[in-house]
Amino acid sequence: MKDRMKLSRWFYRLVFIATIAAGLSTRAYAQDYMFDLGEGDGRMKSKDYTGAMYDYENAVHLQPNSSLCHYKLGYCLYKQGEWADSLPEFNRVIQLDPQNFWAYVDRGRVYWLLKNIDQALADFTVAIQLKPAEEDGYFNRGCLYRDLGQYEKALSDFNHANQNKPTDPDAVFQRGYVEYRTGQFGQAVRDFQTVLTMNPNYPRASEYLQKAESPVGTSHP
Repeated sequence: MKDRMKLSRWFYRLVFIATIAAGLSTRAYAQDYMFDLGEGDGRMKSKDYTGAMYDYENAVHLQPNSSLCHYKLGYCLYKQGEWADSLPEFNRVIQLDPQNFWAYVDRGRVYWLLKNIDQALADFTVAIQLKPAEEDGYFNRGCLYRDLGQYEKALSDFNHANQNKPTDPDAVFQRGYVEYRTGQFGQAVRDFQTVLTMNPNYPRASEYLQKAESPVGTSHP
């Protein structure tokens, strides 16, 4: 699958190079990077990440100093699992736009996936400082603290995430999970019940609600 993806990426790049070399003057290759961004966005919605990557690369070629173009290319690479390749794009976004909240959030996710935990925490923290009223910085840092077993810090972040966006079942579930893991069963029950009210089919919410209602220990994840 990985080889096929790489071949497909090279196919799109070869088409791009060949078209430019031929001097074709279609709208897709005109100096209209917004057209390429729109095409890429459409392909992202249909999960054609390789095609979207081609469009975003073309947009970056046309507008190399556009933080938006670099962000969309970086995010596309991230979605493809090309984490190391996405880093330079997010770095460029931050260089061009140091206040870009989403660039810090997504670069933090990439660092986390690449096991660079200190840098991931640093990026999530900067994102929180940039937009303390947004949920995503707190939520992602909370999830990382959860994975590190730092439940007190995770709970604090999930509380902030829930305060900023109380309608998000993901944040409520994660807070309930941390409460369950730390023996706060009453609070966990309330959170899992809230999740199921929001989404009756939320994965594992019913399972953890039953565990929290009749706790026999917290040794199982």
